[in-house]
Amino acid sequence: MDNNQLDEANKSMGKAIEAMNKISTLISAAIVEQGLAKQESSRNIQEASTGTSEVMSIVSNGSIQTGTSSQQNQASSKELAHQVEKMRLTVEAFIQGVRAV
Repeated sequence: MDNNQLDEANKSMGKAIEAMNKISTLISAAIVEQGLAKQESSRNIQEASTGTSEVMSIVSNGSIQTGTSSQQNQASSKELAHQVEKMRLTVEAFIQGVRAV
């Protein structure tokens, strides 16, 4: 091989090495981006999980409160029905007393 051929071979190898360096840099950047994307995805999943837990807690508490209110309403309705019946008997007794006079 003469000097021109050696120079050309060196230039060619230099270009190949430069191209491989660029490719390595691009791959490294892609790996870093992928890592950041994974972190962001994990963070989003965690936030969604936390939000879901909060919503479930709110729904659960609302359900408990609704059940308690329903029980209180039922008890109030029974008491009201008892008082109405008591009042009906009192009014009936009053009317019978008036008729008897």
